[in-house]
Amino acid sequence: MVSQATKRANLRAIKETVNWFSPGGDWRWMHVFATRESGLNHRIIAKHPADAAGARRAWKRNGPKFETHGNPFTGEQHEGLGGWFNSFGLFQLMAPNHVQRWSWMASPWVLAHPVTATVIAARLFNRGIQLGAKNLCDLRQMWATGSPKWSESYPKRCRSLRDRIQRMGYPPALADKPLTSMGMHGFARGPQSGQTESLRDVANLLGIPANPRTLSPEWGLGTPDIPDTPDYPDIPDPG
Repeated sequence: MVSQATKRANLRAIKETVNWFSPGGDWRWMHVFATRESGLNHRIIAKHPADAAGARRAWKRNGPKFETHGNPFTGEQHEGLGGWFNSFGLFQLMAPNHVQRWSWMASPWVLAHPVTATVIAARLFNRGIQLGAKNLCDLRQMWATGSPKWSESYPKRCRSLRDRIQRMGYPPALADKPLTSMGMHGFARGPQSGQTESLRDVANLLGIPANPRTLSPEWGLGTPDIPDTPDYPDIPDPG
C-alpha cells in the first residue's frame, strides 16, 4: 500500500510535468489511467506472471536495439524493480517496450520516477494518436494490447474506463473527448533535446531527486494542496 500523501504527491507530479512539458494539456486522463494501473504508486511492480512473460518476449525483440545504441544498463535483467523483465511505475508500462520513449540510453528505472513515467506515458498517448486512436476507450485498448483496434475485449475495457471516470468525479464525456484536443503535443513521441534539464527543473519544483534510484518509495508529505485520492476498487478486465 502507498500512503495518501504519496498519492497526492504523485498526482501533483503528473500535473506539474504536463504543465512544464505541454502547458495547458488535459492531465485528467493520466489521473484516471494511473489510478487504474498503479493506484498512484510510482514504484509498484506488476505481479501477474503474464506481465513478466510479456516483458521477456519484448526484451528478445528490443534488447538488441538497446545494445546497438550502447545502452549501459542492458545487464540489468533481474526480476523486480529496475530490471527489464516486467512492467512497473505509475502507468505500469513494460520496460523493453517503452523506456526508449525517454531515451535509448536510459535505465529501466526511469519508469519508477513520476516525472519520467509521465513523460513516457504522454509520448505513448501521442503514439496512439499516430496509430489511429481517437478517444480514451481506444487508448485504453492500446494500453492493454498494444493496438487501439477493436477486439472482443474492447467493449468491456471501454465500459470499465467509463465507470472509473464517473466514479472519480470526472464528466462522462471525458471518455469521448478527441485525443487530439487534449494538448499532449508538447511531449512529442520520443526523446527531445533539453528533456534532462526539464526533468531536473520539475523534480526541483517537486522537491525530489531527478535520479529515480534515490527517490523514496514514500514522498510528498508536504503537499496538502492536492485532495486525497481514494483507493478505488479495481474493475477486473483483461490486460
